[in-house]
Amino acid sequence: MKISKMQIAIYLMIAAGFILSMAFYDKLPESMASHWNGKGQVDGYMSKSVCAFLMPGIMAVIAATFMLIVRIDPLKANVEKFRSYYEGFILFQTAFLLVLHIWMLLWNTGVKVSANFIMPLTVGGLYFFLGMILGKIKRNWFIGVKTPWTLSNDTVWKKTHEFSGPLFKVAGLIAMAGALFAQVAIWFVLVPILAVSVIITIYSYVIYKKIEAGGIDGDAAEMKIDAGSGDSTWDNLKEGYLQQVEKSLMKVSSPRKKEVLEDIACHLDQKFGELADDDRTWENYQQIITEMGPAGDYAELLSPASVEASTKKFPLGMIIKVVVIAGLIWLMLPFINKAIRKAGFDTRQVDNINLPFVNDPEVIGTWTSVDFVREMEQFKAGEKQWGGGELYLKELIFLPEGKTFKPWWNWTRGVVTHSGDKTAAKYHIQEFDGDTYMFFEWKSGDYTIRHMKPAYYVLKKEIAVIDVEVIETTKDFLPGDSIEITEILGTTGKIETGRTYTIKGKYKLVSQDKAKLHLYATNGETTCKQGPVVNKGQGEFTRTFTYQKEGWPHLSFYPAEGGSSFGNLYFNNKGGYLPDIQQIMGVASKIGTVRAKTAAGAVDVAIDDVRLQPYAEGGLWQVIVAIGNKGEAASGKFGVHFYHNDPDKKKPMTHGAGPIESDKVWNECSMPFGLKEGVNEIVVVIDPKDAVKETDETNNEAILTVVVKDRKIVDKKMTSRSTSKTVNPPMKYIDERGYRVRRFVRIVSGKDEITFQGQKTSLEELAGLLEQVPDRDITVLEVGFAEMPRKPKEIKNHMQWLSKNPVWRKAAELREEFGFEYLSFVGKHKLGVVSGGTRNYLVRAMKFGEEIEVNLPSAEETPLVYLRTIEFTKNKAFLQATVTSHPKTKWDIEIAFFDENMKRLDYVFKNYENSGIIFGVAANSKETIEVGISKMKNLEKAKFFELSIKQSEKRD
Repeated sequence: MKISKMQIAIYLMIAAGFILSMAFYDKLPESMASHWNGKGQVDGYMSKSVCAFLMPGIMAVIAATFMLIVRIDPLKANVEKFRSYYEGFILFQTAFLLVLHIWMLLWNTGVKVSANFIMPLTVGGLYFFLGMILGKIKRNWFIGVKTPWTLSNDTVWKKTHEFSGPLFKVAGLIAMAGALFAQVAIWFVLVPILAVSVIITIYSYVIYKKIEAGGIDGDAAEMKIDAGSGDSTWDNLKEGYLQQVEKSLMKVSSPRKKEVLEDIACHLDQKFGELADDDRTWENYQQIITEMGPAGDYAELLSPASVEASTKKFPLGMIIKVVVIAGLIWLMLPFINKAIRKAGFDTRQVDNINLPFVNDPEVIGTWTSVDFVREMEQFKAGEKQWGGGELYLKELIFLPEGKTFKPWWNWTRGVVTHSGDKTAAKYHIQEFDGDTYMFFEWKSGDYTIRHMKPAYYVLKKEIAVIDVEVIETTKDFLPGDSIEITEILGTTGKIETGRTYTIKGKYKLVSQDKAKLHLYATNGETTCKQGPVVNKGQGEFTRTFTYQKEGWPHLSFYPAEGGSSFGNLYFNNKGGYLPDIQQIMGVASKIGTVRAKTAAGAVDVAIDDVRLQPYAEGGLWQVIVAIGNKGEAASGKFGVHFYHNDPDKKKPMTHGAGPIESDKVWNECSMPFGLKEGVNEIVVVIDPKDAVKETDETNNEAILTVVVKDRKIVDKKMTSRSTSKTVNPPMKYIDERGYRVRRFVRIVSGKDEITFQGQKTSLEELAGLLEQVPDRDITVLEVGFAEMPRKPKEIKNHMQWLSKNPVWRKAAELREEFGFEYLSFVGKHKLGVVSGGTRNYLVRAMKFGEEIEVNLPSAEETPLVYLRTIEFTKNKAFLQATVTSHPKTKWDIEIAFFDENMKRLDYVFKNYENSGIIFGVAANSKETIEVGISKMKNLEKAKFFELSIKQSEKRD
């Protein structure tokens, strides 16, 4: 038997599989990964002796099986007609298995390419190849689309396979695209082929039923013959087959059409003549016709390239097929996404990052990247192996206690963990030519997504001795105490912002049994944990810090139990600027006293310290309060309130603290906030609800006063004060009756003029006028329009119109610049009318469902208000207020909403985007205001509402 070139290629691939197994055998682990789940993770192992040769064995068995079945197929004559495509399929399938075999060998030797990357590409390629050959496959029993209907009829077989080819190609392309989406790759592989299987099964059935009903010409072998048997039956069958051949030949432009038709008739007569009388049965007649093949094949065999142009059709069917399968997949996407979420598929490779901290003093400091290598052995000191341009990782800064300069990176001995990627990268420290280098595993996407072995960054430890000057404050160390700097190490020869330094020194502590040795800079750049507790006596210390912002760095002793510093050592670059003593004392942010012990078993939480530090971004700030427990017993949990200027506005929420053990300190950070020009008062109140029963209730409040001038902090100090557990301690805008004065100023825009507080002005003059308004932080800047133009259809609401209006844009800009409480749109308003005045009151922070009575001063001119909520759900609110007004005054009632952090919420009401609803109340009247809101945004976040009562007009 002659061996074809394709068969030789198949045998060579199988041999290559066995040869590769033997070549890799010594490098393979005893237990090999052999199966991967839908997430691309290994979930099955086999012994090396079996797994190494399993895939080549499968390749050999499958190839031999397909070689054998062609010989035993009852329709093997049909197989011979597409023999080259048949062997091409075996060749491609063998190549597919060989690629998987090579990938498995590489995986088990450490080169890990994700299964969810390789499988979509290889399986998708197999789908696509099947799509290429399906149209060439003749009816047989072992390869092709085998349904009851395709196996029963040549026409159904042919049409189904011609229809299926493009669908398999599309499925292959979609499957290969799954390599780009590793987390859901399995769905890209499975869903298209399942969809194609359903479609072609239905299609084959539909075609079969049409043939059965006579809608489509079937093969002669399936014609219904009325004659019972004998020559008449054969003549009818033969004539029907010849008619179909003649019909198919009509599409061909060839002079040999008549000759071919005569040859077919002659061949049929010859086959019939070879049958003995006893063998002339319907079954044998059918066999003769079947062996002749489909009638349409003769046109292609005669002249494949000569089919008349008139018979060519626009490939509408192909387009319809692609649209059908794409539509089916699109309809299935919601179910696929739901299944993916339910299954929780995630193919990213993750490590165990829950490692205990083990100290490694050698790693602390700054390491600068010098090279990037695939293997550690490739590195040569002084020679750069990396040729891909600038290194991505510039440096690594290791801080004490397992911290780094990046919050998502932490370290323990030998390992750096990444909290976001959930990786644990090993590091190795080695000496080369007197310098210290680190090899740091770079676990990027190559490791987490493509499951490749990580490469290494090579980093060099940078050490430079910095020469500094020091100054001791007049608030001298207590007798016998001292701090001495022996060495400062960094990456450059001087102290610069943004760099990390290690300070080494000596201390002597005589005045107290123990103290905290803190490192600060007088610019607010502090952290919650500044220094260790040192014991009485003398010793050495090492501190590592990152100098974030220009300031006066200093080392200080603080009482271990909380209180003021009792010794400061300021330092800076040699020749650099050092403050004088009065400057230092003027900005000192630490005050207090050394605390004494309370009676045994008692609890006493107190504010030890309030510090200000910049937030990470956005020009914002944070307050850090140190809360200590000087009692003998542990405290329970309690609340912490932060206020900024207005204690009726928690800034921005209530925090929790505790429990705190005896002699321990709890550091609580506020949410970020902005500082305003002038005096800023940050008030801290601990345990406002008296959750902790203490021996001393007078040390639970403190105020940090910060003075800002020209956007710079020029002064800050902390003071503490006694409190009787008032949740909202009175300040300058709140009086004891529970309301506060609110001020309003108004800009009104007319067609040709603008007024501010009734006085004619211009856009250019507004800035100067607004800058003169006092108490802007409690003043609302209102904007009205003498004429409200009709809203264009393309603008959905007035807020969009306002955003394009120059007066509104200017007001918004000035409101931000000068710090007005908020900007309010009041709609149509008369030019020259002054709004505002002093009779404007605010009652706020009332919880939903409460019914309250507001008793404002001066009963003669002030309304009496009852306010309650009737209904409040996620998407609508219904409020009701009863207002009794007196004869001389008209009032405006405004209602606004706030979230749990007391942040004012915007919402939509009657197409006006604003943050408040305003209602007028006539003089000498009693009115019930009912507010129904159903069109809004953000209102589902509302927890509190605010009622503003504003005098709009007073009668003479």
